[in-house]
Amino acid sequence: MDKLAFATWYGEHSNLVFLIYAAPVVLSWYFYFEPQDIQYHTWLVIAATVAVWYFVTGHLRKICYEFVSRYSRKFAESPLINSATSEYVIDYVDNEILGKLEDLREEKGDYLKLFGPMADLVEGQELLERLGKLKALGFVRITPKKVALTSLGLQAIDNEIFSKKSIVPPQFSQTLARAKMLLDDRNYNGVLDMVNILFEDILRSAIIDNLGVSAEERWAQLKGERRVVHDLDRASLGELLSVCRLLKIVNNGSLEENTVSSFLKLRTPQKHSTGINSDVQQSARSSLDLASVFVRHWFDKK
Repeated sequence: MDKLAFATWYGEHSNLVFLIYAAPVVLSWYFYFEPQDIQYHTWLVIAATVAVWYFVTGHLRKICYEFVSRYSRKFAESPLINSATSEYVIDYVDNEILGKLEDLREEKGDYLKLFGPMADLVEGQELLERLGKLKALGFVRITPKKVALTSLGLQAIDNEIFSKKSIVPPQFSQTLARAKMLLDDRNYNGVLDMVNILFEDILRSAIIDNLGVSAEERWAQLKGERRVVHDLDRASLGELLSVCRLLKIVNNGSLEENTVSSFLKLRTPQKHSTGINSDVQQSARSSLDLASVFVRHWFDKK
């Protein structure tokens, strides 16, 4: 059994662990039954037991902390999403973890206290990986002793503020997560590029689904009519939006069209020499907000 597996077992079987620590104390009462020895030996065993508990528990918490820290850095560098999420890149299990952390506030967010309540929903290693993801996304903060909700994490467990529908396919959630990580790194032009890729991928996928096997042929026809310039796999966001209008995938004046159009206006000063003064940091934040609104409405109607 490796250290992480032991930490998981230790947390999931807290009652058994308590009995293991209590056993030496009980046995000391049994073996040292003479009145003059009872107090001395019992307190000696209690002190030794507490010392062992403190050392083992502290060491296991440190193992959890180091694993979560490593995974958080790994996720920040290259986000990996394997299932559908909400527009905030969290899913049902993530929300359950955040809710359980709120329940454990009186336990001071002890890592080991999470394993037992979450055992039926997620395995120990995945639980810590999800904590790393939530840390990277800003929903929790961690120390060597505990994990706690941030203000964003507290908002996330409020139904009225955060959507909890896991409707965004993982490939698009992953792009959205990359954009969020770039924002944290203050790579604001990178955020704009990543949101642009997200919009392009979603609209391109919708066009292919709409045209089916004739997608390439129909696109070639549009090129012949000079409605588009590039091939489908290299089409710009503006071209993709125009074709989506043509195919009635996106209606004129709809929220989806307005969202993409607003993003294009935000992006233009950063991509071209327009002479327009712009705050690239604010543009990046606004672009992420637009992307969240877009994916929520786009996939909610599917």
